[in-house]
Amino acid sequence: MPQDATDRATSNLFADLAKTPAAHSVARRLEVGGALAFSGVAAPAQPFYAAFVQKLFPTRPVVVVTENLKAQESFQQDLETWLAMESIVQSPKSKAESSELPASNSPLLFYPAWETFPHEDRPPHADIISDRLQTLVALSEKSVRRPPPAALVVTSVAALLQKTFPPGEIQTRTRTLARGDKIAPLDLIEFLEAQGYEPEAQVSQKGEIALRGGIVDVFPPTSPWPVRLEFFGDELESLRTFDPLTQVSREAISAVTLPPAGELGILKQSQNEAGLATLLDYLPRETIFLLCEPESLAVLADGYAQQVPKADPFFISWPDFLAELSRRGFASVELTEAGVRFAGRVSAAGRAGAGAGGRRGAAARVLPAGSTVAAAGSCRPRFLQQRRRTPAVRGNLGGTRH
Repeated sequence: MPQDATDRATSNLFADLAKTPAAHSVARRLEVGGALAFSGVAAPAQPFYAAFVQKLFPTRPVVVVTENLKAQESFQQDLETWLAMESIVQSPKSKAESSELPASNSPLLFYPAWETFPHEDRPPHADIISDRLQTLVALSEKSVRRPPPAALVVTSVAALLQKTFPPGEIQTRTRTLARGDKIAPLDLIEFLEAQGYEPEAQVSQKGEIALRGGIVDVFPPTSPWPVRLEFFGDELESLRTFDPLTQVSREAISAVTLPPAGELGILKQSQNEAGLATLLDYLPRETIFLLCEPESLAVLADGYAQQVPKADPFFISWPDFLAELSRRGFASVELTEAGVRFAGRVSAAGRAGAGAGGRRGAAARVLPAGSTVAAAGSCRPRFLQQRRRTPAVRGNLGGTRH
């Protein structure tokens, strides 16, 4: 089958599935809220299920909770693929044909766990802090403006157990600079150092700053490129992005937003336990949580808790998190493979990949009895958009960072 025909069939799948009685039942149950459970949703189908829920409720944030970093990255990749395939074929004609479900423009956010523990001396990797802060900043902006579409967040159980800044502090520690603003370069450097930026002779990594006369180079953790700020006295005269490898300027920009570059280090310095928050504090009440394999999540959360010192101010237990989720009225959906039957033979590689917590190895066709969603998800898309990440950093939370 030609690729464009395959993509169009994939896009139509969302609209066709939305018309089924099963989909109407799912929508009604999610509108009511509370704790729901759906069994027989195969692991390869769970990203499709998340994309479909987002299609049903485009104005409601969706948070997907996976087992570990490896499963989180794989889920994110599959979810990017489903959303990308659906949007590629959304021509004006196809929009008219599939008016029931709008095209997705939801920001897809990645919220990982620190690969270190707060009581350890070594800080989390800069990319992990970058991903976490990018999510928190995006959700903070949503809480102010709340424009559709809503965010779609992929996270892990360990990440939800780790406390962070309260939403208001993120905004307090963020500064936006535009051409013509007045601030002394040294004062700016002092402010950025207090927000976790590291002074360097030359900026090459996220979270670094450098001062050379009237030029300040800064690499915000939420930006794909570092920014060069040129001052004339105390007036910001020019802002340009630049290549961190060649140090050559790229293009002029009119303004830049500088959020904190540190998280755990700043939290340790403040030691304000009463002011710490969880991801729940950044989400509106209409958020939908998808808990993938809840029994495994509970086991992994318990294993993580056993490695955390007692009375750790940066930790919330999984039972307490779930109780708070219920108290605030969030809708939660438990997705499990229980009841799935396999049609045909599953390769040893597929079984090994699934058993190790990964999703890429589970390439066999999975057909849970009576589950349209799982059957659709088993038809794996042909292409997969890889996340561009820095070299792997092995942590102690059960995953490998790529």
